[in-house]
Amino acid sequence: AQMFVKLGAKRIDTDKIVHQNLRKGGQCVRPAVKEFGREILRQGSVNRKKLAEIVFNSPSKLKKLEKIIHPVFDSRICRMCGNQKRRYVNQING
Repeated sequence: AQMFVKLGAKRIDTDKIVHQNLRKGGQCVRPAVKEFGREILRQGSVNRKKLAEIVFNSPSKLKKLEKIIHPVFDSRICRMCGNQKRRYVNQING
């Protein structure tokens, strides 16, 4: 990743994006609680360790979590990369 950053690529910390959306007030908190129960909460944030215990032992529950997280994550990445992607595509096509 560092090589690409040195060449001018923007580095995106994907773990940070997911973690932010599982913190108190994050977009994924309410849907995750609705799906997996209040026992995954700790001080208003999703307790990722507790959530992992639930989802990583059940492929169907993991898929449910992915359906909660991926749309939020994908939207955020698209917003962050929007201008960069257009420039890249223009350079290839131009």
